[in-house]
Amino acid sequence: MKIEVIRYSTSSESTLGLLLIDGGFECYTLEDGYHETKIPGKTRIPAGTYDIKLRTYGKHHQQYLKKYGSDFHHGMLQVVQVKGFTDILIHKGNTGEDTAGCLLVGDGANNNQTKDGFISDSGMAYERIYPKIASELLAGNSVTIHYRDQLAGLPAEGTGTRRKVDTTRLYLREVPNGVQKAILFDGSDIELLETLNDWSKVKLEGWLSNKFIL
Repeated sequence: MKIEVIRYSTSSESTLGLLLIDGGFECYTLEDGYHETKIPGKTRIPAGTYDIKLRTYGKHHQQYLKKYGSDFHHGMLQVVQVKGFTDILIHKGNTGEDTAGCLLVGDGANNNQTKDGFISDSGMAYERIYPKIASELLAGNSVTIHYRDQLAGLPAEGTGTRRKVDTTRLYLREVPNGVQKAILFDGSDIELLETLNDWSKVKLEGWLSNKFIL
């Protein structure tokens, strides 16, 4: 199963998005706002693709188990292996006050422009999408979630995005998997021009593996 969150509106306090499952629209989402330097408990996670696992411990797990029972609730949906972030869950809530980096779901949303982001009917949305995702995980199938920054006001994933190299040395290539033309070292500043699958074209006019870019 492939889940996608398309972020379409942001402020310093909140980010609104659309949640799609295997290409079909399911509900709206709300996260914390964007901050270039992470503010603990008040910053959304970076755009990218992550795995989802069931988490069967913690406060949220106990609360949801008590509310829904074991026939419905099999563990919290947790977004895992997010660099610099822990305890990222998908759960119910309405505003930025209800999340600390987690993804909230709802069936309605405001415009996030005249006032901070708000989503409504969160329980209805959660109770609809949770069984779809949990059943895949219980069957042993892979579930991934891709966060995509899309519209104006969001740091783009393509042209102009500033990143850093995250490995001891990284070869710049003419094309993906192509001939080496230069070497970049850990911490080197780069500007992304284009992305293609697991590769990014940078302003140096070459291609780098996304696995080694912060």
